[in-house]
Amino acid sequence: MSLPQFTHPDSTIPKLPESSTSVVRRPTKFDHFTFEPSSRWVRAIVPGERTCVVDSRHQLLVWEPNSGIPEYAFPLAHVRNDLLVPTTHPEAAKAYWRPKAEVTWFDLVLLHTTIPCAAWKYNRPELEDWISLSWHPATELAWYEEQEEVHTHPRDPHIRVDTVPTHRHIQAVMSGSVLADSADSVALFETTLPTRFYLSRADINWDLLEHVHRRTSCPYKGHCEDYWRLKGGDGSLVAWSYAEPMPQLSSIAGLVAFDSGNVQLLVDGKPFEGPEVWA
Repeated sequence: MSLPQFTHPDSTIPKLPESSTSVVRRPTKFDHFTFEPSSRWVRAIVPGERTCVVDSRHQLLVWEPNSGIPEYAFPLAHVRNDLLVPTTHPEAAKAYWRPKAEVTWFDLVLLHTTIPCAAWKYNRPELEDWISLSWHPATELAWYEEQEEVHTHPRDPHIRVDTVPTHRHIQAVMSGSVLADSADSVALFETTLPTRFYLSRADINWDLLEHVHRRTSCPYKGHCEDYWRLKGGDGSLVAWSYAEPMPQLSSIAGLVAFDSGNVQLLVDGKPFEGPEVWA
Protein backbone atom coordinates (compact mmCIF):
# COMPACT_ATOMS: atom_id res chain seq x y z
CA MET A 1 0.00 0.00 0.00
CA SER A 2 1.31 3.42 -0.96
CA LEU A 3 0.83 5.95 1.84
CA PRO A 4 0.38 9.69 1.17
CA GLN A 5 3.33 12.01 1.76
CA PHE A 6 4.39 15.55 0.95
CA THR A 7 7.60 17.28 -0.10
CA HIS A 8 9.19 19.45 2.55
CA PRO A 9 9.57 23.05 1.32
CA ASP A 10 12.61 23.41 3.59
CA SER A 11 14.85 20.40 4.21
CA THR A 12 16.81 22.13 6.99
CA ILE A 13 16.81 20.16 10.26
CA PRO A 14 17.02 22.24 13.47
CA LYS A 15 19.91 21.75 15.86
CA LEU A 16 19.31 19.31 18.68
CA PRO A 17 17.61 21.15 21.58
CA GLU A 18 20.36 20.69 24.17
CA SER A 19 20.66 22.99 27.17
CA SER A 20 21.60 22.71 30.84
CA THR A 21 18.15 21.28 31.58
CA SER A 22 17.51 19.37 28.33
CA VAL A 23 19.95 16.84 26.90
CA VAL A 24 19.89 14.03 24.36
CA ARG A 25 18.87 10.74 25.94
CA ARG A 26 21.51 8.10 25.25
CA PRO A 27 22.49 4.78 26.86
CA THR A 28 25.22 5.56 29.37
CA LYS A 29 28.39 3.73 30.27
CA PHE A 30 29.26 4.36 33.89
CA ASP A 31 32.76 4.53 35.36
CA HIS A 32 31.73 2.18 38.17
CA PHE A 33 29.98 -1.17 38.58
CA THR A 34 26.22 -1.15 37.96
CA PHE A 35 23.70 -3.96 38.25
CA GLU A 36 20.05 -4.76 37.68
CA PRO A 37 17.99 -7.68 39.00
CA SER A 38 16.66 -10.14 36.41
CA SER A 39 13.82 -12.64 36.82
CA ARG A 40 14.38 -14.56 33.56
CA TRP A 41 14.81 -18.31 33.84
CA VAL A 42 18.45 -18.73 32.83
CA ARG A 43 20.21 -22.05 32.32
CA ALA A 44 23.65 -23.09 31.08
CA ILE A 45 24.13 -26.60 29.71
CA VAL A 46 27.22 -28.53 28.66
CA PRO A 47 25.78 -30.24 25.54
CA GLY A 48 28.25 -33.13 25.32
CA GLU A 49 27.66 -34.03 28.97
CA ARG A 50 23.92 -33.27 29.04
CA THR A 51 24.63 -31.48 32.30
CA CYS A 52 22.96 -28.29 33.53
CA VAL A 53 25.52 -26.19 35.40
CA VAL A 54 23.40 -23.04 35.93
CA ASP A 55 19.69 -22.96 36.76
CA SER A 56 18.49 -19.61 38.06
CA ARG A 57 15.36 -17.46 38.12
CA HIS A 58 16.87 -14.71 40.26
CA GLN A 59 20.18 -13.34 38.98
CA LEU A 60 21.88 -10.02 38.45
CA LEU A 61 22.86 -8.31 35.23
CA VAL A 62 26.25 -6.77 35.98
CA TRP A 63 27.96 -4.08 33.93
CA GLU A 64 31.66 -3.57 34.58
CA PRO A 65 32.96 0.02 34.53
CA ASN A 66 32.75 1.59 31.04
CA SER A 67 31.20 -1.55 29.55
CA GLY A 68 28.11 -1.55 27.36
CA ILE A 69 27.64 -5.32 27.59
CA PRO A 70 26.30 -7.02 30.74
CA GLU A 71 27.22 -10.32 32.34
CA TYR A 72 25.02 -12.47 34.53
CA ALA A 73 26.00 -13.03 38.16
CA PHE A 74 24.18 -15.92 39.81
CA PRO A 75 23.54 -16.80 43.46
CA LEU A 76 26.05 -19.45 44.48
CA ALA A 77 23.25 -21.95 45.16
CA HIS A 78 22.05 -21.65 41.53
CA VAL A 79 25.36 -22.93 40.11
CA ARG A 80 26.88 -26.42 40.31
CA ASN A 81 29.59 -25.40 42.73
CA ASP A 82 30.60 -29.06 43.11
CA LEU A 83 31.93 -28.86 39.54
CA LEU A 84 33.95 -25.67 40.05
CA VAL A 85 37.62 -25.88 40.99
CA PRO A 86 39.64 -22.73 41.87
CA THR A 87 42.45 -22.10 39.41
CA THR A 88 45.57 -19.94 39.51
CA HIS A 89 46.08 -19.96 35.74
CA PRO A 90 43.84 -17.18 34.35
CA GLU A 91 45.92 -17.08 31.16
CA ALA A 92 43.71 -19.94 29.95
CA ALA A 93 40.88 -17.42 29.67
CA LYS A 94 42.80 -15.52 26.98
CA ALA A 95 41.28 -17.92 24.45
CA TYR A 96 37.97 -16.13 24.94
CA TRP A 97 36.51 -12.99 26.43
CA ARG A 98 37.54 -12.27 30.00
CA PRO A 99 36.37 -9.72 32.57
CA LYS A 100 38.52 -6.63 32.97
CA ALA A 101 37.95 -6.29 36.70
CA GLU A 102 39.87 -8.24 39.34
CA VAL A 103 38.32 -11.68 39.77
CA THR A 104 38.91 -15.14 41.24
CA TRP A 105 38.86 -17.85 38.55
CA PHE A 106 37.36 -21.34 38.51
CA ASP A 107 37.68 -24.26 36.11
CA LEU A 108 34.51 -26.19 35.28
CA VAL A 109 35.37 -29.88 35.70
CA LEU A 110 32.96 -32.56 34.48
CA LEU A 111 33.29 -36.29 33.88
CA HIS A 112 34.60 -36.00 30.30
CA THR A 113 35.19 -32.26 29.94
CA THR A 114 37.24 -29.58 31.67
CA ILE A 115 36.59 -25.96 30.71
CA PRO A 116 39.43 -23.78 32.02
CA CYS A 117 38.51 -20.44 33.57
CA ALA A 118 34.85 -20.95 32.75
CA ALA A 119 33.68 -19.07 35.86
CA TRP A 120 34.74 -16.21 38.06
CA LYS A 121 33.79 -14.26 41.15
CA TYR A 122 34.32 -10.51 41.17
CA ASN A 123 36.69 -9.53 43.98
CA ARG A 124 34.19 -7.11 45.42
CA PRO A 125 32.53 -7.46 48.86
CA GLU A 126 29.05 -6.64 47.53
CA LEU A 127 29.31 -9.50 44.99
CA GLU A 128 30.77 -12.07 47.38
CA ASP A 129 27.68 -14.29 47.14
CA TRP A 130 27.45 -14.19 43.32
CA ILE A 131 29.31 -16.01 40.56
CA SER A 132 29.53 -15.58 36.76
CA LEU A 133 30.16 -17.99 33.89
CA SER A 134 31.52 -17.21 30.43
CA TRP A 135 29.24 -16.98 27.37
CA HIS A 136 32.06 -17.18 24.85
CA PRO A 137 31.55 -19.93 22.22
CA ALA A 138 34.98 -21.38 23.04
CA THR A 139 33.58 -22.61 26.37
CA GLU A 140 30.95 -24.62 24.45
CA LEU A 141 28.29 -23.80 27.04
CA ALA A 142 24.75 -23.54 25.65
CA TRP A 143 22.79 -20.72 27.29
CA TYR A 144 19.01 -20.48 27.50
CA GLU A 145 16.67 -17.72 28.60
CA GLU A 146 13.40 -19.52 29.29
CA GLN A 147 13.18 -22.00 26.36
CA GLU A 148 15.12 -19.93 23.82
CA GLU A 149 18.83 -20.39 23.21
CA VAL A 150 20.76 -17.11 23.37
CA HIS A 151 24.28 -16.54 22.02
CA THR A 152 27.32 -14.35 22.64
CA HIS A 153 26.23 -12.47 25.78
CA PRO A 154 23.15 -11.81 27.93
CA ARG A 155 20.55 -9.56 26.36
CA ASP A 156 20.51 -6.01 27.66
CA PRO A 157 16.91 -5.14 28.69
CA HIS A 158 17.55 -1.56 27.56
CA ILE A 159 18.41 -2.59 23.99
CA ARG A 160 15.43 -2.74 21.63
CA VAL A 161 15.39 -4.20 18.13
CA ASP A 162 12.44 -3.45 15.81
CA THR A 163 11.82 -4.19 12.15
CA VAL A 164 9.31 -2.38 9.95
CA PRO A 165 8.68 -2.48 6.19
CA THR A 166 9.70 0.69 4.37
CA HIS A 167 9.38 2.18 0.88
CA ARG A 168 12.39 4.46 1.23
CA HIS A 169 14.63 4.41 -1.83
CA ILE A 170 17.80 2.56 -0.76
CA GLN A 171 20.96 2.39 -2.88
CA ALA A 172 24.31 0.83 -2.01
CA VAL A 173 27.19 2.27 -4.03
CA MET A 174 30.89 1.37 -4.01
CA SER A 175 33.70 2.40 -6.35
CA GLY A 176 31.15 4.05 -8.62
CA SER A 177 29.08 0.87 -9.03
CA VAL A 178 25.52 0.40 -7.78
CA LEU A 179 25.48 -2.79 -5.72
CA ALA A 180 21.80 -2.58 -4.82
CA ASP A 181 18.76 -0.45 -5.62
CA SER A 182 15.49 -0.99 -3.76
CA ALA A 183 12.26 0.80 -2.89
CA ASP A 184 10.82 -2.07 -0.85
CA SER A 185 12.91 -3.17 2.12
CA VAL A 186 12.79 -3.84 5.85
CA ALA A 187 14.32 -1.29 8.21
CA LEU A 188 15.91 -2.66 11.38
CA PHE A 189 16.23 -0.24 14.28
CA GLU A 190 18.56 -1.38 17.09
CA THR A 191 19.35 0.83 20.07
CA THR A 192 22.82 2.48 19.80
CA LEU A 193 23.46 1.16 16.26
CA PRO A 194 22.86 2.69 12.81
CA THR A 195 19.61 1.79 11.07
CA ARG A 196 20.08 -1.25 8.82
CA PHE A 197 18.04 -1.71 5.65
CA TYR A 198 17.46 -5.33 4.61
CA LEU A 199 16.86 -5.63 0.87
CA SER A 200 15.34 -8.27 -1.36
CA ARG A 201 17.92 -10.37 -3.21
CA ALA A 202 16.16 -9.46 -6.45
CA ASP A 203 17.30 -5.83 -5.93
CA ILE A 204 21.01 -6.67 -5.71
CA ASN A 205 23.60 -6.76 -8.49
CA TRP A 206 25.15 -10.14 -7.71
CA ASP A 207 27.64 -9.86 -10.58
CA LEU A 208 29.61 -7.42 -8.42
CA LEU A 209 29.68 -9.46 -5.21
CA GLU A 210 31.54 -12.52 -3.99
CA HIS A 211 30.19 -14.78 -1.23
CA VAL A 212 32.25 -15.29 1.94
CA HIS A 213 31.42 -17.90 4.56
CA ARG A 214 31.88 -16.52 8.04
CA ARG A 215 29.93 -17.31 11.20
CA THR A 216 29.01 -14.57 13.67
CA SER A 217 26.38 -14.45 16.38
CA CYS A 218 24.16 -11.80 17.94
CA PRO A 219 21.98 -12.29 21.05
CA TYR A 220 19.19 -10.32 19.40
CA LYS A 221 19.33 -11.46 15.76
CA GLY A 222 20.88 -14.95 15.93
CA HIS A 223 23.57 -16.60 13.77
CA CYS A 224 24.80 -15.10 10.51
CA GLU A 225 26.82 -17.22 8.05
CA ASP A 226 26.38 -15.38 4.74
CA TYR A 227 28.64 -12.42 3.95
CA TRP A 228 29.73 -10.76 0.72
CA ARG A 229 32.64 -8.66 -0.46
CA LEU A 230 33.19 -6.67 -3.63
CA LYS A 231 34.76 -8.70 -6.44
CA GLY A 232 38.26 -7.38 -7.02
CA GLY A 233 38.02 -5.18 -3.93
CA ASP A 234 40.20 -5.01 -0.83
CA GLY A 235 38.40 -7.91 0.84
CA SER A 236 36.26 -5.80 3.16
CA LEU A 237 32.89 -7.36 3.93
CA VAL A 238 30.13 -5.15 2.58
CA ALA A 239 26.91 -7.13 3.10
CA TRP A 240 25.38 -9.92 5.15
CA SER A 241 22.20 -11.97 5.51
CA TYR A 242 20.53 -13.96 8.29
CA ALA A 243 19.07 -17.15 6.82
CA GLU A 244 17.28 -18.07 10.05
CA PRO A 245 17.17 -15.09 12.45
CA MET A 246 15.57 -15.18 15.87
CA PRO A 247 11.78 -15.75 15.54
CA GLN A 248 10.89 -12.19 16.54
CA LEU A 249 12.97 -10.91 13.59
CA SER A 250 11.72 -13.36 10.97
CA SER A 251 10.92 -10.45 8.64
CA ILE A 252 14.63 -10.12 7.73
CA ALA A 253 15.14 -13.83 6.94
CA GLY A 254 17.07 -14.18 3.67
CA LEU A 255 17.20 -10.42 3.06
CA VAL A 256 20.54 -8.63 2.63
CA ALA A 257 21.88 -5.61 4.52
CA PHE A 258 24.81 -3.44 3.49
CA ASP A 259 27.44 -2.01 5.83
CA SER A 260 27.17 1.77 5.69
CA GLY A 261 30.74 1.91 6.99
CA ASN A 262 32.15 0.11 3.94
CA VAL A 263 29.79 1.22 1.17
CA GLN A 264 28.06 4.49 0.41
CA LEU A 265 24.44 4.07 1.43
CA LEU A 266 21.96 6.47 -0.14
CA VAL A 267 18.53 6.84 1.44
CA ASP A 268 16.05 8.73 -0.74
CA GLY A 269 19.00 10.05 -2.71
CA LYS A 270 20.92 11.43 0.29
CA PRO A 271 24.00 9.94 2.00
CA PHE A 272 23.12 7.95 5.08
CA GLU A 273 25.40 8.99 7.91
CA GLY A 274 24.26 6.78 10.78
CA PRO A 275 22.37 7.33 14.03
CA GLU A 276 23.29 11.01 14.37
CA VAL A 277 21.04 11.79 11.39
CA TRP A 278 17.41 12.27 12.31
CA ALA A 279 15.14 9.84 10.44
